[in-house]
Amino acid sequence: MSGFFKFFLNVILFLFFIKMIPSLIDGAKQTYEYFAIPKTKVGVVTINKMLINSNHTIKSLRSFFKNKDIKAILIQMDCPGGAAGTAQSIYEEIKELKKEYPKTIVTVVENVCASGGYNIAIATDAIVATPSALMGSIGVYIAQPYLKPFIEQFKLQYNFVKTGKYKTVGNPFVEPTAERTALLQGVTDDTYQQFITDVSMQRPQLKLAKQSEWAEGKIFTGKQALAMGMIDAVGSISVATKIIKDKAHICGEIAWVHAPKENWVNKLFDKDNEDPSFDATAKSSIDIQAILSQVQEYVAKQSAMIMS
Repeated sequence: MSGFFKFFLNVILFLFFIKMIPSLIDGAKQTYEYFAIPKTKVGVVTINKMLINSNHTIKSLRSFFKNKDIKAILIQMDCPGGAAGTAQSIYEEIKELKKEYPKTIVTVVENVCASGGYNIAIATDAIVATPSALMGSIGVYIAQPYLKPFIEQFKLQYNFVKTGKYKTVGNPFVEPTAERTALLQGVTDDTYQQFITDVSMQRPQLKLAKQSEWAEGKIFTGKQALAMGMIDAVGSISVATKIIKDKAHICGEIAWVHAPKENWVNKLFDKDNEDPSFDATAKSSIDIQAILSQVQEYVAKQSAMIMS
């Protein structure tokens, strides 16, 4: 019985080994190809959230542009927009880096590339989007919350001393007036003109004289955007890869090098990424002025976020 059991066990092990041979050969082949066959490195930068701060994205872009081993860059974009200044910072940085370190950079969109996201994408050499991706939303707005009636319900008063007629414009505890609203309208109008001018300059098919057709906050599918000249191709990562290979003169396989993700450690030590909070704990009495100031700061930040 013992001899039969050993024989049976050997047969099982032999069959298992035979079954594993193809996988072992394939693994050895892939390992050999990875080390023996050279691959061209292409950097990958992901932008997939509201634009609030440009630091991490710009740091990743600079690293890839300066690295001589990185021959091209792919931006994976799924962004609904955000702060106008953040979008413009990344847009301008890409343009400057392309001048100093000429490299192909392509944007690929799966779901959304709107407003500030599109502002960034137009700085790249080509934009590829899926047929149903949401594109465009070229416009600017400022949200102006008004909280004075809210705090008055709790018998709270908000007093301030100011210098300058318009210093309290946008203050959520000061009632908006036609004059102050007109000032904010001028700000949005000027930012909008900057936006459409950049779009028309980077995408010559989109004429400023016809901006009512492709701007004014309108959104389009990837298919519609292609027909209007807002993007260069409809497709996915495969199409973007072909464009990168063609523009960067890359033969053979590509080794994708992903930028480090922004993590909690970075945010912990980066004061620019801190969110305002309402800290009235561990106090014997509530500092109403401090709370109202933090509310004002928070609202101001939210308003800036949704510009562009």
